[in-house]
Amino acid sequence: MVKQNARMKKIALRFYDDCLKGKRHVLERCEDRNQLTQELYRWKDTERQNNNDIRGTSPSSIISALRSIRKIELMSEGAILVWNELSSLQIRKGRKNTKTREERVREAAQRVREKRGELEKDRNDVTVDHVTFGIDEDDVARPQTKIVQEIVISNNSSDTIHLDVKDEIAKRRGFVVTSEPDHVAIPSRTKHIVYVEYTPRMVGIVNTIVSFNFECQSSSSAFAIVRYISVRSGDPDDNAILKPTAKYQRKKIRDNGEFNRPIRMKKNNTNKKRFPFPLLFYDMPPNLRKMIMDGEGSIQTFLTNILYKGQPPPDDLPSDLSPEFSLTNYSKYFRTLLYIEEFQMANDIKSYDLEGAKLERRGKFYSLLVPGLAESRPSVLRGDIIKIICPTREAKCFAGVVETIECEKAILQFPSAFNQVFMDGMGFKVRFSFSRTTLRVCHQAVSKANTDNILLGRQLFPPISNGSTSLISPLNRATRISCNNRDLNSEQQAAVIGILEACARPLPYLIFGPPGTGKTVTLVEAIVQTAKFDPNARILVCAPSNTATDLIVERLAPYFGRTEMLRLLAFTRDKKTVSEIVMGYSFFDEYQNAFTTPAQAIVKKMRIVAVTIASGGKLPNEGMSGHFSHIFMDEAGHAIEPLALSCFADTIKKDPVIVLAGDPKQLGPIIRSQIAKDFGLEKSLLERLCGCDPYQRRSNGSYDGNVMTKLVRNYRSHEAILKLPNERFYDGDLKCCADVMKKNSLMNWEHLPTKKFPLIFEGVAGRDEREGNSPSWFNREEAQKVKEYVGLLVNGTRSNRVQPEDIAVITPYHRQAQKIRMLLRSHNYGEIKVGSVDEFQGSERRVVIISTVRSSVEYMDFDARHQLGFVANEKRFNVAITRAQALLIVIGNPRILEHDKNWSAFVQHCVENGGYRGEPYTFGGNKDSKFDAEIDDAISGIAGMGLESDKDVVSDEDYVIVSNTTAQEGPAWKMEE
Repeated sequence: MVKQNARMKKIALRFYDDCLKGKRHVLERCEDRNQLTQELYRWKDTERQNNNDIRGTSPSSIISALRSIRKIELMSEGAILVWNELSSLQIRKGRKNTKTREERVREAAQRVREKRGELEKDRNDVTVDHVTFGIDEDDVARPQTKIVQEIVISNNSSDTIHLDVKDEIAKRRGFVVTSEPDHVAIPSRTKHIVYVEYTPRMVGIVNTIVSFNFECQSSSSAFAIVRYISVRSGDPDDNAILKPTAKYQRKKIRDNGEFNRPIRMKKNNTNKKRFPFPLLFYDMPPNLRKMIMDGEGSIQTFLTNILYKGQPPPDDLPSDLSPEFSLTNYSKYFRTLLYIEEFQMANDIKSYDLEGAKLERRGKFYSLLVPGLAESRPSVLRGDIIKIICPTREAKCFAGVVETIECEKAILQFPSAFNQVFMDGMGFKVRFSFSRTTLRVCHQAVSKANTDNILLGRQLFPPISNGSTSLISPLNRATRISCNNRDLNSEQQAAVIGILEACARPLPYLIFGPPGTGKTVTLVEAIVQTAKFDPNARILVCAPSNTATDLIVERLAPYFGRTEMLRLLAFTRDKKTVSEIVMGYSFFDEYQNAFTTPAQAIVKKMRIVAVTIASGGKLPNEGMSGHFSHIFMDEAGHAIEPLALSCFADTIKKDPVIVLAGDPKQLGPIIRSQIAKDFGLEKSLLERLCGCDPYQRRSNGSYDGNVMTKLVRNYRSHEAILKLPNERFYDGDLKCCADVMKKNSLMNWEHLPTKKFPLIFEGVAGRDEREGNSPSWFNREEAQKVKEYVGLLVNGTRSNRVQPEDIAVITPYHRQAQKIRMLLRSHNYGEIKVGSVDEFQGSERRVVIISTVRSSVEYMDFDARHQLGFVANEKRFNVAITRAQALLIVIGNPRILEHDKNWSAFVQHCVENGGYRGEPYTFGGNKDSKFDAEIDDAISGIAGMGLESDKDVVSDEDYVIVSNTTAQEGPAWKMEE
């Protein structure tokens, strides 16, 4: 055996020296095993003619020998080879070789992918049937059903050919290729049949490759014809619902100015009250707009120069941004980022443009169907402007005012001139808009941050030493408080006492509340106790959403009457969405059929005023400057810093208490501009303050109770669900305190791979797809698995049956959410909520099912670069896996996800505890599994082409570039007032 190995290495080295060494183009071509095989056959012909002994030198033995003598660095799945010499050739040519092995494998896979057409060509008058099993491209085979195909090989040449079928890869993936005999001679003008059979085990896609190697009898010349095989299996009925409706074609959004000068109504019919103290417009500086339009590189260079080199910008732009972020450059820094984000928002809203939209006349009003309106995609509120262009020769543009919203219909009123041109059946171009009010509020807030505002400076940039040590109320450390909520734990009580003592004011007090630890409960108790101990306190309560703000009001209602607490609601709020309790604390004008703000004197009498954060920033314009002694902000991590600042920049008294509650480890605000993200607009005030010295964890593991309390008792999830996020994001501090009956309710579910471990990772090999002009991704194999699990849960045994309202389905891409909803509705599971992570932050369900979507390495890397989906986004990962109380099911491709550090840990957690099922997989069993996935991409023909980038260059200036955040994830347009 030793002699045989030595002989094979010697022959392999001769072959390498004769045919490959120093020949870059040949080496690159031979990165494909089939090309290398043909090169070997040609060399063997020459060797035979020279009477050299090359018996027993099969391609496999030669490749193995080349690997043993380190000519091939890696051989994965037998299809793609990577040559060490390519690196040295680069170095010899004077090019620095900085490519990693991973990058080189990817390049090799790409070259094989590009040569697929050449490899599949019939040649030399020999034809080989393609392997489709009689299934159309978008159809599927049923799992557990054997499929068979005859492959007819026709020898139309004048020579006898010898066939050798190479099916090693196919065998490893469960295919059976039968040729009788294995090595067969096919005479001239005859046919030979090879059988391929496969039995899909489960829903998913299997890709493989079979090489038909031929040698001509008379000339000994060799060639190969390759057949790529891809089998998609699943339920045919479900597949019919999920398959693409049309081939994907990127939508080009044109902006040639046709909407710029609409005919408007003479009078605004919204009856919106003007602010007593005007809110300025803060229009974008022209030079900044031009710089952004010149391209991403220009604005990035501009910001980088300001931040790190101090180079002066144009005259009307911020001129003192520097690496030292401080009160000196705070205002201009954030104003610049706000303008950049606004520019991207203006582009993104155009992605909802409609063509050929029909209007229905309703007296003096018109009804417009707006797809996605119910999901706030786009957001359309009462008083908003919608522009339309008539399909007439003049192509006049009209601005309609939204009177009301009815599900997915906007009811509009247009100028009287529109009535003269309107005809039934007309198809209109439609463009939506977004309100700039919240952005203007942000600009107003950051303009207050300057070196003269010492109080604000200490709040935004806390000094190392504590602030005031005087007490804001009669409470002192010897005082024992009696909590109204008897269930508060010691950490929650400590937070309440810390807020009441206010030893470090004006520094904000932070309640660091990980998932399910009861931060809102703590905040409510702190508000009640503040009002109790300080009769003169004037308290502003705010949260990012109407839902969160209403919840606080409902929990405060038992303690405060209608003359003590006020809930300010926006003019645009739909009365039907407001609970009876909250209505009792608000002002509604029946004549205007809208919520109103009462007189300033009434507002100032209230002990508590509750608003959304966006509305809180407008209170100075209502005459409420310097009025509030306490600010309580829930879910503070959801707001961009300028918006959070707007609630206290000009509303607070001289010695205020500011309390921010939230979790910096969970999702922050939605930012659409990649540049704004990169330069920090995505980081909330809460998260930034957590990085400042007073809020840092001490060496003994504790925090300064004068400025922050970390809540550590989780009342939501089972220990197995909590374990991973606790270790990775919360320093192992969290304690499982969930209700025993609830958290253990599905520990013995009959479909758990391992009882007592309520986590499942379902491995699915699917495919990333798009359709029509939607750039958002979906994965129909994962959607079918979601449906299967929903069916098992809803229709389970009596003891383990789960109600639809107790199930949540989370997925990162908007199109996948739509596909899953369609499929669930078709099976009468329409009550189950399906949405993005953002839609579930702050909520919980007994069961959570997550569809990760991604099944391609190249697309995964794209996600990582743009922080899309679940990949390379720790906060989104954290929120997704911490929503479940009793059972968490994740559906995804383990070979893809294991290369993200967080998902890798999750997959490992499931594998080690017996929670893995599905696609055969061993964690860590193949160090090159990502390379295998690359090769799988090549076999399946995924080229990664057509991936949009925020950096795309558009040659036609009339076209706009929509952000990947909007295009692929499709977050709702919500700036709730």
